[in-house]
Amino acid sequence: MLVALPATGGCGSADPQETRRERDGRAVVAVVGDSYMAGFGVTSADEGMAVLMADRLDMDLANFAVGGTGYVNGGQSGTQSYAVQANSAVAADANLYLVEGALNDWQAIYQAHTSDLDALSEAARSLYKRLVDATGAGNVIVVGPIWPYDESDAGIGEVNDVLKREAAAAGLDYIDPLEEGWITPDNNNQYIGPDLAHPSTLGHIYLARKLAAAVRSLR
Repeated sequence: MLVALPATGGCGSADPQETRRERDGRAVVAVVGDSYMAGFGVTSADEGMAVLMADRLDMDLANFAVGGTGYVNGGQSGTQSYAVQANSAVAADANLYLVEGALNDWQAIYQAHTSDLDALSEAARSLYKRLVDATGAGNVIVVGPIWPYDESDAGIGEVNDVLKREAAAAGLDYIDPLEEGWITPDNNNQYIGPDLAHPSTLGHIYLARKLAAAVRSLR
């Protein structure tokens, strides 16, 4: 059975003032995303995939990810969609912007039926334009949804296709965890935690490695 992602804030979020850019001179990566990037599933923010990815890239992290959110999904409050996160991220004046996810949009479209693919396409197009206008296409990377479940679902492929198409139209690089098979029925027992939806501690380490390697291959 497919399990909906809980709308939780997770851990590891930050505001621009919490980066160390001015103190140590390192480049900054700003993250817009959901509970995966917010660090849900680990006991310490330092164990979350966003933090571990930034360390592997030798960058400081400005993490604006909020659990339960997406392009069209505003989370528990309804006010923390990726567009809202991106407005804060732009203020971080980062060197690199990552937009991750869409599992909660899949949930909104195919489980809650509160949105549709056309709305997702419009939201993605608007978000990418906002980031490109602020920082340039070369500084923005889109990361598609990571599917954690045993059972396949055609809807997540449709969501992924929408985001990939809009990213290409905006001139943005797209990292595709679905196509690359980061999480599969063969490894999800190892990398997905007991809630069957979020990465385990080992999963956060694994996904941070995969993500950092994918980012390096593009830069």
